[in-house]
Amino acid sequence: MSEDPAPRETDSELPFVIEPATLEDVEACCLIECEAARAYRDAGLEAAYALPGVPRAAIRQAIADRMLWMARWQAPDMPVGFALARYIDGQVHLHELDV
Repeated sequence: MSEDPAPRETDSELPFVIEPATLEDVEACCLIECEAARAYRDAGLEAAYALPGVPRAAIRQAIADRMLWMARWQAPDMPVGFALARYIDGQVHLHELDV
């Protein structure tokens, strides 16, 4: 018989929460993506910096499809990242991750 796994922190003990995005998160996603892209530029990766961002319409559609999740600091309630998934050949794939 295997041992019980090590105890984990409960959600209330974590400084952040991950939850489905809402339409109120569209602009936050765009800002987070721009900030993440700047890190590429600052690292000398101009080609990655020049790639187009996720269009707002695609963000709204992902929210409607429940395929976009936000990471937020709990105090203050501040968006710090997002994960966007898409279906490809009937399977869910991570399409974009920005923090």
